[in-house]
Amino acid sequence: MEKSARKDYVNKMNEIVNECTFVCYIFFLKQFFIEGSNAAKNAVDTFKEFNVDGFNIGNKKFEGRNEAVLEGDNLYQELLNNITNEKLKSFIMKTAFFSEIINEYKNVPI
Repeated sequence: MEKSARKDYVNKMNEIVNECTFVCYIFFLKQFFIEGSNAAKNAVDTFKEFNVDGFNIGNKKFEGRNEAVLEGDNLYQELLNNITNEKLKSFIMKTAFFSEIINEYKNVPI
């Protein structure tokens, strides 16, 4: 492989690795945000079963489906709204498992 072809190959590999890293980062943020909201919803619902309307953590009041309870869902939506690459956005939205990301990028042609 000649020098310029090798350089092009390395540059393409770097692009693929950078994009994959970005998608993995966004995937883990998505999971963190969604799981946070789900945990808050479950906690509020459990407290409601004991006739407790909500609870406080620090200065945040968690009750019903208020802003504090839905904060993770809202942050995830805001994150999606700021991704301008529609192909990546779609992939991130439909991806349920980290292994899907790795398998997708393993098969990217160079």
